[in-house]
Amino acid sequence: MGVIIGRIEELSDKVNYILKLTEEINTRRLQEGLCEFVYDCFTALKPLSRKFTIVCQIDNQWYTEYLCMGEWLRIKSGSYHKYGSIVDSNSKFFDIIREYGDRLKPHVRRPIKEDFSLLVDLTKQLKAYNNIEVSMTIPKIKVATYSMWNNKLELKYYEVDKMSLTTSWPREIKLLNSNNGKDKESIRVDSEVDICKLEDVIDYVIQMYLKAKNEVTKTKNYNQKIIDKMKKIAEPWIIAKNLS
Repeated sequence: MGVIIGRIEELSDKVNYILKLTEEINTRRLQEGLCEFVYDCFTALKPLSRKFTIVCQIDNQWYTEYLCMGEWLRIKSGSYHKYGSIVDSNSKFFDIIREYGDRLKPHVRRPIKEDFSLLVDLTKQLKAYNNIEVSMTIPKIKVATYSMWNNKLELKYYEVDKMSLTTSWPREIKLLNSNNGKDKESIRVDSEVDICKLEDVIDYVIQMYLKAKNEVTKTKNYNQKIIDKMKKIAEPWIIAKNLS
């Protein structure tokens, strides 16, 4: 076995652990999952109403829009749209419930009124998975990068003493030199090409991901209690629909 392949094999467990952590802290995907869950909970209560109602005007700096309710939520633009378009985006629905849910409560049909109201209140208590920027200062380390240029392999070395990541796009990290404040190198932790760049800082990288995981886990644990309550409300309606 060659020296390079042998070293990659030594690093493989740490690299795979980092890749696992990227999935656990990916706030973009966690937010997508949260919005989908909320959408599904309210879907179990359909139809929301037996009649079409214009509930309120919604904030839009470019043109006039109205939030409407029929069997489901709709967005009506101006007077030329009679019923508007169904809100079928999970994230859009999530935002609407959190901002306008209280205005919607009086307009739902009577059998679902109590559960709809409870789901609105709980949805507003959820914490959104916003992007978290995590940075870490490290001892100065010389890192090598390489490229093929003019039919020649070129190596370049630079010193870094800081690294950072964002949880919305967690598979990319940045290595920086605090003296000039500029990004020195971006590393894709899922790139086989970048494993060599990762080698000298990999233990610090793991620490940084664990720091990010700690922050994201706080939100996960907080939300889980609310999610469990929402499941208890929605499940009887889901079962009833499946049996009908």
